[in-house]
Amino acid sequence: MAAVNKAQELDPKAAAKLKGVMGDVVNFYKQEGNVNYDAAQYRKAADGYIKAYSLMENPAYGAATDPALLYNAGYLLVVDGNTNPESFVLAEQVLRKALENGYSDEQGGAFYYLFHSCYGQAQQAEGEAKAALLQKAKAALTEGIEKYPTNENIISSFLGLYMSEPSVGDASELIGMIESAVARDPQSVEMWSSLALANYQMKNFEAAIAAGQKAAELAPDSFDSNYRQGIFFAAQGDWLLEEINKRNYTRQSDYDADLALSNNAYRGAVPWLEKAFEIDPTNRSVVETLKVICFRLRDEEGMMDKYNKYNTLLKQM
Repeated sequence: MAAVNKAQELDPKAAAKLKGVMGDVVNFYKQEGNVNYDAAQYRKAADGYIKAYSLMENPAYGAATDPALLYNAGYLLVVDGNTNPESFVLAEQVLRKALENGYSDEQGGAFYYLFHSCYGQAQQAEGEAKAALLQKAKAALTEGIEKYPTNENIISSFLGLYMSEPSVGDASELIGMIESAVARDPQSVEMWSSLALANYQMKNFEAAIAAGQKAAELAPDSFDSNYRQGIFFAAQGDWLLEEINKRNYTRQSDYDADLALSNNAYRGAVPWLEKAFEIDPTNRSVVETLKVICFRLRDEEGMMDKYNKYNTLLKQM
């Protein structure tokens, strides 16, 4: 770097030659990051990616920077923070820089890992310092869910934060936040889906199904909307079955009534999952779930045939 900078100072016309040298050096540090990642040396890998990015910022590089390098470094530093908590501090710095420099992805992973970098620091702090870091962690999730409302990792992290740190708020705050977003844009499939997912995570299955129904009405040909709705019904059936197993019944009629509720939920899942299968017949999870549910309902008309169909398909996949 010292040589390149001095050469550029002495002969500005040598920019083209220097650009090639800089490209080689940047690639060296990228490769150093990759090799250390493969060796599970996550801090060293992160350092390589950070160094590569810092070199890109030098005018002699002569090309656009790649903030994905900072995202990769931040992610690895969060992983390393589980054993070396001091890595959380650097993770926050590089993830914020990645976002400031335009990094984005389809899932919003930067906000998810930014949350963990702040939350990891909070676990090592006390008093006002801890409270401030928890608020930073919450802010990362808040911005993340605004931009990526169907990211289940962000929703799960929000709910986990409320459960472990009551001082930052409670789950009703998250639901209220999403409901306000739905009210502002009632035609948003993403926000209805987010509301459904949040309620699903909280085991509020009726609310999840109601919100999921709205998302599916707005996007009837969406695989995600149909698949999730099927999963919400199936999860409700699972939960009801767990409750049945906890009870000591003294009357067969009471048991039969509760079992009927569970089976109704499973039955409700089938058409949604079958619609999802029509949209994407290559999805193994859909076929496997349909197989399990249809076998559970095998005594009902037509369900054994459906079980045989999906069981055969699953074996072929």
